Amino acid sequence: MRIPKDGLWHAAQLHACIRSKSCRRRLNVLPMRTHKDTNLLLDTTLPSYIIAGSFQSPGELVNFTYKKVQFHGGDALVPFLQRFLKKNSLSFHQLGGIIVAQGPGSFTAVRLGIVVASALAYSLHIPVVGVPLPKTEEPVGRREIQQRMRTLIAKGIRKKPGSYKNLRAVYGKPPNITQSKELIKTQ
Repeated sequence: MRIPKDGLWHAAQLHACIRSKSCRRRLNVLPMRTHKDTNLLLDTTLPSYIIAGSFQSPGELVNFTYKKVQFHGGDALVPFLQRFLKKNSLSFHQLGGIIVAQGPGSFTAVRLGIVVASALAYSLHIPVVGVPLPKTEEPVGRREIQQRMRTLIAKGIRKKPGSYKNLRAVYGKPPNITQSKELIKTQ
């Protein structure tokens, strides 16, 4: 990349120069920080919490937050994620991947997390990894939630990233969302 003789840069030229090591050295400019190495963590498997976190390669937990919700938090999840990303100066388009807890947990909460992670991965063209977590009691405080996020990262970075189509939920018990045919016949 050549430095313009008149010193006037077009935005695209400057951006290309900042990404080029040789041009950066000549200008003595630091590289722009990109967030594509930032990944989103999502856990909706706990009965009364939704948890979001972010980590950067090679697996260092950067930040996390949680919210106590009633029921399954379906109406609160996307605004919660937007606030989390905004608080950390990120947008959905700056994510490089997603790790989502697959369960076990309640049917609605697990499906909600899987669907949101799949939709984001599909629309942003980024990889997604689903990780089954051990069934645990409700976390008592920030330390337990932080440990849960670290477990999610550790298991997630060992798995090969996949497509949004490959996510499968792990439920705590068989789904019971409709009446069985035997019950309908007897009524």
